[in-house]
Amino acid sequence: MGRCSPTGASDAAKEQRRAIFRFIVIACLFFAIPFCVQQCSRTSATAKKSVAFAEVPALTGRVVDTSHTLDAQGVEKIEQEILQLETALPGCQMAVLLVPTIGRETIEAFSMRVAEKWKIGDREKDRGAILTLAVKDHLIRLEIGYGWEGDIPDARAGDIIRSMRPYLQAGNYTDAICLAVQQVRAYVTKDADLIQYYDAKRKPQEDPEKDTAEEWVVIVFFILWFIAMYHRDGKGGGRSGPRFYGMGSFGGGSHFGGHFGGGGGHFGGGGASGRW
Repeated sequence: MGRCSPTGASDAAKEQRRAIFRFIVIACLFFAIPFCVQQCSRTSATAKKSVAFAEVPALTGRVVDTSHTLDAQGVEKIEQEILQLETALPGCQMAVLLVPTIGRETIEAFSMRVAEKWKIGDREKDRGAILTLAVKDHLIRLEIGYGWEGDIPDARAGDIIRSMRPYLQAGNYTDAICLAVQQVRAYVTKDADLIQYYDAKRKPQEDPEKDTAEEWVVIVFFILWFIAMYHRDGKGGGRSGPRFYGMGSFGGGSHFGGHFGGGGGHFGGGGASGRW
């Protein structure tokens, strides 16, 4: 009369097994979910890092085009403009870089990394400039060496960038870059006639609010960059300030032929950025 039925005992055993199974599943999830999240975070961080920092290409000449935007004639035309600058001021240097994209990095940060690696300009007088274009990003930066910051202050560098926009928007990269090189040459050689000519061609800013915003971005970036460099210098006891002291030399890199290399120029963030 008081015996349990076989069916009841079987149901209780099944329920016990289900409870044990649920416990095992929950325990596995408890340990597996954090692990999966951690792995996903690492993968995401790695992917972001690879996208965020584009590689700075090697300095192989006055014009380096890894975006394959310029044809051979365009490269030669730009190089001839740069050679005229180097002839007018022996020892100075200018280089042009075109890359497909800089990822999530700012054009200012990327341009500074280029300046640090390439060391454009003569080491003693810091007369150098680097023009960088991120073609797919439609971003441009004119980096001015210490020695030319008096001749080409940030406002004037911004004028040069803005003068390039119509050509860039039309896809005429060669003439846009040549125009920039010509204006750099006019200002650093203090050619009064050319300066008057280019200043007369200046148009009112098409989008002053946009340019003002870009200037503020540049200002904030360099404040943060200076703070970071200051703290790094304090820990490492290395450099005394945020200047890039290049150790390269011309190595026959003038217009007389030979291998083109950075002359050891110093850059401190002078110049201007924009987009088209």
